[in-house]
Formats: sequence, C-alpha cells, structure tokens
Amino acid sequence: MSYRVEKHWRAFNCECVVAMMGIGHRCGYVGVDKNHPLYGCTYHEHSSFLEKWDEELKSEEIGKRGITPIFCWDGKEITPQIWFNVHGSLTYSGGDDEYPIKMDGVWWFGYDCGHCTDKPSIPDIENINLRQSINKLDNEGFYNDGVLRSLEYCIEECESLAKQLNELLWLPALDHPAKEELLEVMEKSSRKVDN
Repeated sequence: MSYRVEKHWRAFNCECVVAMMGIGHRCGYVGVDKNHPLYGCTYHEHSSFLEKWDEELKSEEIGKRGITPIFCWDGKEITPQIWFNVHGSLTYSGGDDEYPIKMDGVWWFGYDCGHCTDKPSIPDIENINLRQSINKLDNEGFYNDGVLRSLEYCIEECESLAKQLNELLWLPALDHPAKEELLEVMEKSSRKVDN
C-alpha cells in the first residue's frame, strides 16, 4: 500500500497524521500512548472500558459514523468503531510498526475517506490504469454526488477524534462526587495543543 504523509502534528495529547493514499483518497490517524485505556484495543472488538458508559452511546445521534457498523451493531458489544463519531467510522487500528508513521509506544485509530459518498483525488492515483478508469467514471458522472475530502477536512476529523479519545480519560470523573470541578479541569486540559 503506497501513501504519503501530508501532515503530522499533536492535538489533545494525541499524535495525528493525515495521509494521501496511492488510490486517491485520504486517511486520518490518531495515536494514543500506552497509558490510554484503549491502547492495544482493535477498532472492531468489544471494549470493556467503553461498555461502562454504553448508555451515553445509545443516546447519541449517528453523526458521521458509517452506516454499515451501525446497521450491523447488535446493541450490546461496544467497540471503538461504534463509539467514536468520525467520518465513516473507524476502519483501522494498530501500533508499534511503521504505519502510518514509525513511532514506538503509539496505538493508532484511523478512518478513511474512501466511502461511497467520497470522491477520489484523481491526480493522486498512482496506478495509471486505475487513474484512467476512475477518470472515465468521473467524466460519466459516477462521482457527481461524491465529495473530495480536503486536507483541512481530515485535519478537523483527526482533531475531533483526538478530542474524543482524550475525553475518555475523564469518563470515570462522571461518577465522582466532585464531578463539576473535575469537568472544569477536563475542559481546560482538553483544549487543542498544536505543535
């Protein structure tokens, strides 16, 4: 799989990466360190940590989540793919290797902009035959309703996911007697920090 990193930065105490894939769509990745409760958790497997707050999830709107994970959800198993409100839902998790960038001690959660409502960036498609085929489909109107997701859009999605991952660290405070004071501290510490 070929790709190029378009941006790497930190936001909300998480690593963030946007990559343009060789097949013409962007992907976004947010990495957490070993102290995060979801470190090592795959995006599609049940998380006992998230299960503790499943009532909050059930009261949320679908948002930007993908329709397939929502449609297939049994209403019981709480997975990061269901929990996080990000473009098309999470479609990747992994860590301690070279993808999307080499960083030891980081576990990545990712989403992609290659869904049916997304339009590929034809000039960024590396395979000439694929580029010609996609260009022909585009000229015939196949992607008329699709949206090319910009770098700026993907940065916003990464920062939204980073904020959600950071806020998870504060969920236990919701059961604490000093809830209001803790939520105030959480709000101050959850502000975006961009390096």
